Amino acid sequence: MLRIRPSPSPIAPSDWTRTRRELLFATIILGSCATGSLGPLLVPGFVVVAADLNVSLTSVTLLNGSLVMALGVSAYVCSPVANYFGRRPVYLFTTLLVLISCCWAAVAKSYSSLIASRVFQGLGMGGFFALAGTSSINEVFHVHERGLRVGLWNFAVIVSVNLTPIISGYIISGLSWRWGFWLEVILFGLLLGAVVFCFPETSIPSDRDDEADDTFTAPTSNTEKLEEATITSSRVSAIPTHNLLQFPRRPTNQIKTLGTSLLSPLALLLHPIVIWGCIMWSVTFTWTILLGAVASQIFTAPPFNMSTVAVGNLTGVAPLIGSALGTVLGGWLCDWCSRVLPPSPSSTNATSDHSNLPDDNIPTHPAPESRLPVLLLATIAMATGSFGLGAAIAHGYSGVACGVFMAILNFAVGMGCTGIVAYSNDVCGDRAGDAFGLAMIAKSAFAFGLTFVYNDFLARSGPLVFFATFGALSVGVMLSTIPLRRVDADYVRGLEDQIAMLKEELHRSQPFNAVTLTENVPPGRKEACANSPDNTADPATVASALPDNMSTAIEDVSALIWRMSIESNGEEAFIGPSGNFCFPVSHREDLSTGGQKHMPSTTLPSPSSWEKSSGSSRSDIRSNTSYLLALFTQCINPIHQFVDTETLNKLHGGQLNADLTLIKTAALAAGALYSDDAKNRTVGEEAAAVVDAMVMQHCRESPSVHTVQALSIMCWRELGLEEHNMAWMYNSMCASMALHLGLPVSMAQETKLSDAESINSLQESSVFMDRIATSLLGRNCMLPWRRIKTQFFISTVGPVPSLDELAFDHQCRLWFIHDQHMDRIYSFEFTSLSSAQKSHILLNARDQLYAFRRQMDPQIQLSRTRAIVPSIIYLHISYHMSHILIHRPYLKQATQRSSMYQLCVRAMSTAAASIVRLLREYRKVAPVDHMPPFVVHSVLTAAVTHLCNATSTYQALRSASTAQFRVCFHVLWAMQQRWVKARRAICLLRQLARRWQVMGALPLQHGFPAVSNPREEAPEEEQLESEWLPTEAHEDEDTALFDCEEIGTASIFPDIFHETGFDLFGMTDYQHDFLSDSI
Repeated sequence: MLRIRPSPSPIAPSDWTRTRRELLFATIILGSCATGSLGPLLVPGFVVVAADLNVSLTSVTLLNGSLVMALGVSAYVCSPVANYFGRRPVYLFTTLLVLISCCWAAVAKSYSSLIASRVFQGLGMGGFFALAGTSSINEVFHVHERGLRVGLWNFAVIVSVNLTPIISGYIISGLSWRWGFWLEVILFGLLLGAVVFCFPETSIPSDRDDEADDTFTAPTSNTEKLEEATITSSRVSAIPTHNLLQFPRRPTNQIKTLGTSLLSPLALLLHPIVIWGCIMWSVTFTWTILLGAVASQIFTAPPFNMSTVAVGNLTGVAPLIGSALGTVLGGWLCDWCSRVLPPSPSSTNATSDHSNLPDDNIPTHPAPESRLPVLLLATIAMATGSFGLGAAIAHGYSGVACGVFMAILNFAVGMGCTGIVAYSNDVCGDRAGDAFGLAMIAKSAFAFGLTFVYNDFLARSGPLVFFATFGALSVGVMLSTIPLRRVDADYVRGLEDQIAMLKEELHRSQPFNAVTLTENVPPGRKEACANSPDNTADPATVASALPDNMSTAIEDVSALIWRMSIESNGEEAFIGPSGNFCFPVSHREDLSTGGQKHMPSTTLPSPSSWEKSSGSSRSDIRSNTSYLLALFTQCINPIHQFVDTETLNKLHGGQLNADLTLIKTAALAAGALYSDDAKNRTVGEEAAAVVDAMVMQHCRESPSVHTVQALSIMCWRELGLEEHNMAWMYNSMCASMALHLGLPVSMAQETKLSDAESINSLQESSVFMDRIATSLLGRNCMLPWRRIKTQFFISTVGPVPSLDELAFDHQCRLWFIHDQHMDRIYSFEFTSLSSAQKSHILLNARDQLYAFRRQMDPQIQLSRTRAIVPSIIYLHISYHMSHILIHRPYLKQATQRSSMYQLCVRAMSTAAASIVRLLREYRKVAPVDHMPPFVVHSVLTAAVTHLCNATSTYQALRSASTAQFRVCFHVLWAMQQRWVKARRAICLLRQLARRWQVMGALPLQHGFPAVSNPREEAPEEEQLESEWLPTEAHEDEDTALFDCEEIGTASIFPDIFHETGFDLFGMTDYQHDFLSDSI
């Protein structure tokens, strides 16, 4: 419904001459004034009519209620009827019906005859109420012209409602109430002539069946374009010449379905915006009826004792002034807000109806929500006017004071109604008439029901309670305009991307000649598209249109290559594409400052005797081991939950058995990687050698869950040292032992430990470590996800888990999802799958990832109001890394310019930008070099994505990507002294920058031999970001939205990002509510 459909004809009413359009709009204004004057025509003379017809005052009030109810039915029916018979016949018929019924009312001799005539008057008022301010204005005027036109139409309706009692008061007093209807006959006679001569048909007949609002562009060949042009020419020749004396001919098949179409608007009630519009319009507009119904009862009685003329003047002049200001100002504010407020991605990329305008005159389509700010002023005025009027009447203030509050109240009604209609028109598009018809029938039913209680409730409760009650109701309903839920921009983008993919697959499954799909070129994009290759051109031709370095980058990033390399020690190493080290560059390993492989002696003593045989004193040993164990407890275990709390407490004590001693020794070896002291690192190497020598003995003689824990910890350590062989060996042994003990499928009640928490924590940590090793090394997991069936970790940790435990539980779930889909995407058979199968895999993966994100515990969602621990940031980094990796192989379709490729570019770029933002947040929480090794892998994944984007020839994208790439580079530089992988990542990025010819993306110092202090380069990064980010972005990055499109730049990326609705400069704002209450 947010999509604005293009006109089916190149000769649209919006392209008529200005004189012709203004004459039509003048007819709309005249018709709105005429129909608006019918309702309150008898208001000043209710008492006179009651006496003349010898009926009660409540019965006379029903004269208005019956008209309002009939108006609602007419407003509902007119829209679907006009869709098939045309707008012009409906306007002519309804105008003639009102003219005849006014003659009837003027000569009515009884109450029954008069109320029947009022019903027919209401049935004839629907044309200029339901169609004029919605469908007709949408068809004749462009988007940027509609707000003021809707305001003027609303002004005509409301002003006529308020001006009529003034005039009719004099007429009823001087002549009679029947003369009011005779004057209406004259007015509607003039309107009938205006419709005949100044109101041509505005709807274009179409032989097409009703189609969905959303359309998409299908690749079309030159032959198909020629056929489409022929079809278009035939349609143009079939378009009526808008002869004022002719009616448009509608296809007979449409007339046959008229009965069905009368019920179709009811389906709109399923849309929340339509429901909101019905309620808002009912409550807001009913105030005009309410004031007219009780005016005589209030002001003809003490203490006011006004005459009929005075009542008409009071209830006419003051509301007239307020309504005039409210409607005109409201219409102007709607258009002003639409120009000032930024457009939404959906509206920016929606197909416009300005395809026939020159490019310079095409306005940017505003977001429908830009019409809503006017309702804030309307709400304030509604509260002031309603409560103030009730108090003024209750305390017997002067008529002037009451008139001022009535003016304020009508100001709120005028501005509120204008905002409601303008917003509904933008949202509903060509269904605006149907939506407004539903609103009118809802308002009519609401107002008709209140006519039975207005006067009695006022007499019983008094004016203060009366106006305060309806005022509170109105303010409460108007406050519903404030959004009651936060919009997940990430989730919305994901749904939009999936819709685009599904449409593409649907189109592929249909013959090309089965249906013709067209789409106008978005505003401001024609020049860029003119230089772009045809969508169906040969892939080689399209690929040649890309810069060489961009083609190389896309090919390298998307390639599924497994690399067999020879490491510096002569060992072979098999690395998969997910490990980020399979790019076609030289991989010179430099381990001079990293961890060195320790060759343990085969004659090492047992772990218990190792502590005693060290050359250091016992106090030094205890000091070192306590420190290393503390490092393990603080930096490693909270992230991986290798050891439960009870076991940790035991490890800090003495007199440990062989199993606990093995775990403690492994923990010391792992904790040493976080120590900068050479002596502690030596202790760690010795501890690793002890575990290496003794672990096989434990596996052979006493396999237990403690052995699994030690193996998992050692796997983590070897990954941190980039010792791929030993890391995979420990991982394989850990998985084998876990399977042998039955941990993946049970809680291991038969093992020596009965603590379910310990067993479950062990199982989850070993599986988590297996997933990390699989992703970092690009291999197959040792514990297949299909073979695991255990409880969630969080179910066994107690009622109040810590933040680290919550984050770990979510990490396990995330990596389980990640492994499920990586297992199929990063497989040898992936390239042989059909396009539909590949799309299904990606859609399923994205759906599960987005579902995981929506189901995150609120405690681990990033927020300014909650404490953030490192484990939470690691979780979110892993989430975005998973998005990048599952999309990366799909970039293979770059030469096809497909929706799949566009989706992947957008998803990868926004996820990589989110990782950059998380890194910036992490700097505020902990030292960068405290990140675990698997986060290095995520940072490298994001850096490669940004470096790929830096190959774009689009200056804005290149600058943004370069700035964010340097953030990743600096983080890796800060971690290289601790993690060998970070140093290897820096070497890889330098070689990729050289291969992709984007050496300028590297910080100046790093294009040459590395400097000693990487922190000195931070100002350069900030300076680069300042070049492309305005001042406001530094003040609030979360809301920075920019529009710096460069027309005519020869590149592929600008088209892709605009077509997918991706906010280029909002890459750092991937999650709009990143640090709000909910991410």
